[in-house]
Amino acid sequence: MLDRRLALAVLTAGVLAATAVRAESRHDGEWLVELTTQSGPCRSSYSFPITARDGAISGTVGGRTGTYAISGRMVGENRFEWTTSGGPDPGRFEGTISDQRGEGQWSSQSGCRGAVTMDKKK
Repeated sequence: MLDRRLALAVLTAGVLAATAVRAESRHDGEWLVELTTQSGPCRSSYSFPITARDGAISGTVGGRTGTYAISGRMVGENRFEWTTSGGPDPGRFEGTISDQRGEGQWSSQSGCRGAVTMDKKK
């Protein structure tokens, strides 16, 4: 009987530890992204939401030539990177991030370049 109780206690502790490991990341949630074009033939600015969950970044954005899928990740505790695909002008986005704000730069295959800012939605 004691062996069963001990086994149950160990199993319960393991389940609780696994749940704690899967706890929400500080970056998880919805973010509002603002892109400002500094050079190239792209629109002067873009605004769209993205989602961060378990270190992955996803979303979509409408561009000058279509809708693009966003796919990326958080890198360590303070960096982000993602790319856009699904249209004729893919882009790359990267920068630093804190609990509530991110800043960086972006570039596209057509030669557009600019600044990225991200604010976490509350």
